[in-house]
Amino acid sequence: APHISDLRRGFPYPREPRLRYETPWRDIRTQAQAIERLEESRRMCLAFLQTWPNRPHLDVYRDVSERFMEKYGPQNATAAYLAGLMHMDGHLDQFHEVWRQAQQSSQAATGD
Repeated sequence: APHISDLRRGFPYPREPRLRYETPWRDIRTQAQAIERLEESRRMCLAFLQTWPNRPHLDVYRDVSERFMEKYGPQNATAAYLAGLMHMDGHLDQFHEVWRQAQQSSQAATGD
């Protein structure tokens, strides 16, 4: 989402370096920690929507690889934000699977 804010303001975000932070998921051990991280992510996504200028530069596109361009085509700020939402949605099945495994592990440990 941060690079999309730049695109909206007319700054062509470069392909490299990829500026992002990855949560060390192996350090998240509790349901409360997972919920805290998901809420943080949701809050950040919503906050970046507030960075839309009144007149966004929708004629500015991400610098992407040829492979990406062949698969998805050019991405201005709107398309890039929607792609980010699709990426996030793609993780929902992972979250459900983690929840299922945690429930199964808990039941095995307690004998329920």
